[in-house]
Amino acid sequence: MKGTDFHKVPFVYFQNDSNSKNYQMELKNSLLNQTPTVGKNVSNVFFSSKNIDIINKAIILTVYDFTNQEFKIPPQSNNDLMIVMSFVYDNYAENLPYDITKQVRKLNDQVVKNVVPGIITNLQQYIGYLKDASQLPTPIALPVNVNDMGKTLPSVTNIYK
Repeated sequence: MKGTDFHKVPFVYFQNDSNSKNYQMELKNSLLNQTPTVGKNVSNVFFSSKNIDIINKAIILTVYDFTNQEFKIPPQSNNDLMIVMSFVYDNYAENLPYDITKQVRKLNDQVVKNVVPGIITNLQQYIGYLKDASQLPTPIALPVNVNDMGKTLPSVTNIYK
């Protein structure tokens, strides 16, 4: 049903047949005045699970290099990464129909630049916490009596009165 006028036959969108996905996509594209995309586009590639794995590996490697090969962190939560990826996509995506791989690499680099400083800060705070928790606290010094009552001699002028 290419070129369907959905204002004349709106029920097509709700049909439950083998072409319903195509109808829904065509309706969405016509409502957004978009041309239907076939295959890859920046959004599909950037938000793919394979790309999330690539970003996770880049984050792990960047933190490992930044800490002089001292700390290897586990993969980040996909939900947390998706939030940052959505922010980066909304602010930095070019959405050009060519050089999709290059655009996705730029977006991936931007995600890593946004995420790594927070991870490094959290890592440093956690290391500081472990260091503090593994040592006994330094005890507070005993109180010192600063009262001078009874330690002073009577005045000479008061003795001879």
